[in-house]
Amino acid sequence: MNDAMYLIFIVLMACGSVVAFLIQPPGTIIREDQTQVETPPTNVLREFVEILKLFANPAMLTILIPCMSSNWFYTYQFGPFGGYFSGRTNGLKAIFYWLGQAGGAWVLGNMFLDNTKYTRTARAWTGVYLMAGTTLAFFGGGAAFEYTASAKDFVKIDAGTDFGRFIGPFILYVCYGLYDAFFQVFTNYLIGAISNDSETLSRYAGFYKGTQSAAGGLSWALNGFVFT
Repeated sequence: MNDAMYLIFIVLMACGSVVAFLIQPPGTIIREDQTQVETPPTNVLREFVEILKLFANPAMLTILIPCMSSNWFYTYQFGPFGGYFSGRTNGLKAIFYWLGQAGGAWVLGNMFLDNTKYTRTARAWTGVYLMAGTTLAFFGGGAAFEYTASAKDFVKIDAGTDFGRFIGPFILYVCYGLYDAFFQVFTNYLIGAISNDSETLSRYAGFYKGTQSAAGGLSWALNGFVFT
């Protein structure tokens, strides 16, 4: 990624931060049934203390590992794995990675986890079985590919000149996108099942994204400074 692309990302993130100041205060919102949204009084110190309490919350500590590992594999998928392909082929497969992620989120979230035809317990176990099966299948396939790609005489894959070599790793990469969606959706489902209080869930979501980002940064650091 060149300097111009980094600058574009910085500008987009800055714009997103500015847009946050345009959000209407919750207390001024009127629902469709004409009731007003009520927000409990709070302050920065109280929220800081409540966030610290999450690290002693048994429910949150139970899902700490899924929270931290939900972006851990990005380092490999967008780093070393991409090194096995030519530049233009990397761009092509990246498009389908995100399309696979969008499709996976819709399938697991809409068809199973949010489907009220099934009990909450049945939906949770469906997620467990799906995660166990896809973890073994997708990363097992990834290990097999890595074994082949680690050979000294391995030549980078280019979809335009050697489509036959490209199709297998391409399907594997789309499966990585599906798995990413499955993992994120299921982890969020577990968090949502812990409480029905929106204020509590907002802190849980912050705990999830905070630990996710911290572990993701650690993963990139290990790849860049330790395992190179």
